[in-house]
Amino acid sequence: MINRENTEEENKTNNTTIQSNVALESNGNNNSGHIENNITKFILGGDKHPVNDDDEVIEYIGERIRAIENISGCTKLKKLLLRRNVIKKIENISHLELLEELELYDNQITKIENLESNTNLVVLDLSYNLIKKVENLDTLLNLKVLYLVENHFKKVINFISL
Repeated sequence: MINRENTEEENKTNNTTIQSNVALESNGNNNSGHIENNITKFILGGDKHPVNDDDEVIEYIGERIRAIENISGCTKLKKLLLRRNVIKKIENISHLELLEELELYDNQITKIENLESNTNLVVLDLSYNLIKKVENLDTLLNLKVLYLVENHFKKVINFISL
């Protein structure tokens, strides 16, 4: 389990878990170079949010991660927990065939998409997003738990078939 306080030896285990709140750092100087440097810190797989190919769990909560990326080698991943971030799109997870739990609670996702290949999903949490239509869930035959609390639904498609 990787934690900011872990030793280097402990950082070599198979699970990445970091939970904290991160705010945009400011040195009182509002130049765009400083802000841009901070924005690059909010990328999954970077120095601040490391991922390892052997990870079975990746968990970053409230880290202002902007996109799901840099996890192409994480084929053993079973849980991807990215709650309270600023992710706008479900993407780059189609290769995660072992993924059982996907938690994207409290992000900025507007559409349920790109989950067709994740047929082993058992838990899907898309609560507190900006989703307007329940769709593209019909291939998730193993889905047992679905959270869609506090979205802005206008249309539900193929929901009964679950």
